[in-house]
Amino acid sequence: MARINKKGLALALIGLSFVLFVPACLSFAPRSTQAVQVVYPTIVITQYITQVVATPTITPPPPPTSASNQTPSVVNVGWDPFTVQIYYPIVGCVASRLHEGDVAFVANEGVDLLQSKDIGFSPIFRTLTPGEMVDVKKGPWCSNGSLIWKVTTAEDEDGFAAEGNGETYWLLPMPPGTESVVAKEDPNDLLNSLNRWLLKRFKHDPKE
Repeated sequence: MARINKKGLALALIGLSFVLFVPACLSFAPRSTQAVQVVYPTIVITQYITQVVATPTITPPPPPTSASNQTPSVVNVGWDPFTVQIYYPIVGCVASRLHEGDVAFVANEGVDLLQSKDIGFSPIFRTLTPGEMVDVKKGPWCSNGSLIWKVTTAEDEDGFAAEGNGETYWLLPMPPGTESVVAKEDPNDLLNSLNRWLLKRFKHDPKE
């Protein structure tokens, strides 16, 4: 009986020692003083511009202007020779717009400067160019249904030219007050005087 108690006592002491030793060992184990940090991933969303669309700005049109506020444009049509009153200087012939002393201009091609008033047989001195101006000196005469005037050119050439035949008019009047086309002769310019005299003397001598 005494042996059993000693054996049981020894086992109890061993168990008690184990119970006391193990917790003491655990108490001496190193512990981490840092707290565990949970790191969450950061997501960055970047948006790239892939297309730029320009939106045009539409300017509204101006309000319509009433017809009463509009200023009509003025068109300067210049001189209209057909506004000159026609008359019949020769009975049985065509109408005319020219008078002695007028300045006329060549309105159509094919106007011949003749050496006499007979347009059917007179030699042609030269052909007047469109736009050329002449002084109306004397007339008119009626020849082959056309009115004929004695005229003088800017080169001081005397001849006869047809004004018109009733349908086509080759000579038309310039505005009243138009200066004579004949160049004013310088009395000291003997060369011009001589040239004009030779031109009249040897080239033609118009007869009325």
